[in-house]
Amino acid sequence: MNEIFIDICSDQNKTISKQEIIELLKKSHLTGSTLERRARTIRTWFKWIRNNLGLVELYASGNIRIDR
Repeated sequence: MNEIFIDICSDQNKTISKQEIIELLKKSHLTGSTLERRARTIRTWFKWIRNNLGLVELYASGNIRIDR
């Protein structure tokens, strides 16, 4: 989450997709359905951040970006 948050904060036009989250997770040697579940958990945390702090935008497609 930290790496994603820093990435979208450093470039306000940057959007992180579900697939990009999965690619980041592959670096930690996760495999199979764990990648999808962990990506969903990360998107859920960003949804919480959006609902409670308003710092990010989350789209139905699963894309995440910093709130403008």
